[in-house]
Parts: sequence; structure tokens; C-alpha cells
Amino acid sequence: MESSKVKFLKIGIIVSVVAALLLNVSFGKNNITKQQIRDKFFIDITQMQSKQELPVEMFQQYQSIQFQQSTEEEISKTLSILPDALEKYPSNILKNTLGNITLFKTLIVDSIGFAGTYGNQQIFISTLNPEYVEATLHHELSTLLILKYPFKQTDWINSSSSSIPYQLSFEPSSLDYTAITNETLFQEGYLSHYSTQDPENDLNMYAETIFSNPEGMSQLVATYPKIKERYQIVKAFYLSIDTGFKPVFDRIDQ
Repeated sequence: MESSKVKFLKIGIIVSVVAALLLNVSFGKNNITKQQIRDKFFIDITQMQSKQELPVEMFQQYQSIQFQQSTEEEISKTLSILPDALEKYPSNILKNTLGNITLFKTLIVDSIGFAGTYGNQQIFISTLNPEYVEATLHHELSTLLILKYPFKQTDWINSSSSSIPYQLSFEPSSLDYTAITNETLFQEGYLSHYSTQDPENDLNMYAETIFSNPEGMSQLVATYPKIKERYQIVKAFYLSIDTGFKPVFDRIDQ
């Protein structure tokens, strides 16, 4: 979503400076409003009112979709989390990629709970557990980024494990994925069982871990050569979009 044109009037400049100062003060507290996020990041925060707001592809792919609306308390907690998470992105990237964040409490799709999903310049986030809000933001936003910017998908797929192929691959597999230990997954370059579903979910897990758990990612990179190799692919992608992402990766590389 594009910002409105700046009016180069003296009074307008004064008002903008004052507003920025107020935003910086408010963002240190737990009373952040949707308007404050809109003013600073140019992103609208809305509450899902109807499942018809979801991407049409979901209705084509799944049989049953049910959701619950977030409570005001859940929305308030989520609003307090979003600014720090959004600050990790260069402002121009957010403006060009994300225009709306839609909140819901629970989303059950064919008996499976969804923490989030994405649409056109839009991501949906569950407010049920505040601990997962930031991770979900980075998870879903990484998909919007690979859809918008050049991503070396072939390199990413080729870097995945030949011993543990993606579950949604066209190649049949006799593996019992549920029996695979975390240690084995790490050795093969996956961060979770969820990562083995397909290349997109695999990348999503790297993105959410890099942005929301840099200490954990740093330890994994230092311990597992395959994760280090694949981390470098993700790092190269984000830095190719904007060098403003460098501080994110510096936290891991230090």
C-alpha cells in the first residue's frame, strides 16, 4: 500500500516531526493502536469478520473452513508485539509487499489449525498465543517476498535432503516422517517436521527462526553444516532484496 504524497509545507513538517516523536514514545508501551501502526508502517490492521476474506484458493483446496474472532485483549497484545517485528524490515520493502494484517483467534481448515496464511499483500495471523505472533508474521511474509522478488528456487530445492524428500513431492516415499528425530532433521538441513512438507514451508521455517530466534539459529548454523549451507541461501536472498536486512543476519553471524 503506497503512502500519501508528502506536502512540503512548513506546518506539515512540524506536525510530522511531533507525530514521529509521539510514535516513538508510544511504541515502548502496551497501548499501541492500529492507527499508530498504520501511520508508521503504512499497514492496516483489521479483524477478520468473515471467512470470505480468506484467499479464494483456500476454498478451492479445502472442504471445511471455520474461524473464531479475536478478543479485544488478544488484539491489544498482538498490537504490542507487531512494531518490534516490523522494525526488522526496511520501510520500502514493507510498503511494496504488505498492506494489511488481518487478525483472527482460531482458523480450523479440514480439522487442521492454522496459525496464519497469506493473500495479496496481506497476511492473516492468529492471536490465540502471543508467543507465536512474531514468528507467524515472518513465516507468512517470507512467502510474499519470494513471490515478489527473484528467488533461486532451484538452488533451494537442490539444497534440500535427498534422504528425506519433501512429503508433497511427486516422488513416492515409504518414509515414516513422524518417526524422524529432530537430530536427524537438523543433520539433513530441516528445522522441523513441518519443513519437510514442501519447499515453501521449508523456507518459511528458516525465515521465522532467523527473524524471531536469532540465538537459536546461530547455534544451529554453528552446529550443523547442512543448516549453515541453507542459511546462506536464505541470507543471500534477503540481502539481494535490500541490504537493510543486514542487522537481522548480523545477530546470527556475530
